[in-house]
Amino acid sequence: MKGSGRTKENDNNTNNLWEYRGCVTLSEPSNTFNLTWPIDPQTGQFYEDASIGVSLEPLDECVQKDAKISGSKELFAQRVALDLWNFLKSFTSGNETENLVVPKNVFDVWYEKFTSKFRRDPDFLTRNVNVV
Repeated sequence: MKGSGRTKENDNNTNNLWEYRGCVTLSEPSNTFNLTWPIDPQTGQFYEDASIGVSLEPLDECVQKDAKISGSKELFAQRVALDLWNFLKSFTSGNETENLVVPKNVFDVWYEKFTSKFRRDPDFLTRNVNVV
């Protein structure tokens, strides 16, 4: 089985926006999948409702899709580090030196901002592919 999501407005559309989110198998009979609330591309606003679908697929296909997700996890980690680096760089005064001076609580502040953004939109780091 795979977890997917698309908006109800796209149910009648031939260009379905289903997204693979993971699978459950006999060896892993339960799992939690992060879902992104769909955004209307015309208005930039979140849709009021969404649909979640489940499908039965051959295990080989799920393994291939999961391998692709695992590769994207490394990219995700790189983007987390880049987000932190950009936050740290925001404390520079314009004089580029080898040392970066930041407040003591910089990691706490960054982590609060990061988790807040992540809770609102778990895909905010992966949405812009050309960031890294």
